[in-house]
Amino acid sequence: MADKIVLMNDAKIEQIGLPEELYNQPRTRFAAQFIGSPPMNILSKDGKTIGIRPEHITITEKGLTASVIGCDYHGADTIILATLDQPTEHNSSLKIRYPGHAVFSPGQNVSIQWAAEHEHMFSD
Repeated sequence: MADKIVLMNDAKIEQIGLPEELYNQPRTRFAAQFIGSPPMNILSKDGKTIGIRPEHITITEKGLTASVIGCDYHGADTIILATLDQPTEHNSSLKIRYPGHAVFSPGQNVSIQWAAEHEHMFSD
């Protein structure tokens, strides 16, 4: 990967920086969803647009309730596609990176959460 990236969208510069900066501190929703696989989840929280990386979402005993749509095993981890039971204006589905091999059934409810320091705020 390059030492510095100029990320463009429709002939407009979205962000310039080191690859780690674009991944860890995206300035726009476009940058957040362009860099990373799977891309950053974009949700609404308290009237604000937030982004949360799939690896920062954990399945816990308590938290937001989500319904599993499906799982995709990748070897080192499993990507879980789920729908929030309380949909937001931006998106009600999200991807969760779960370490190792996990099997969750479609329709199964899970509780999820993430630490506030992993939230990225975006203006619409």
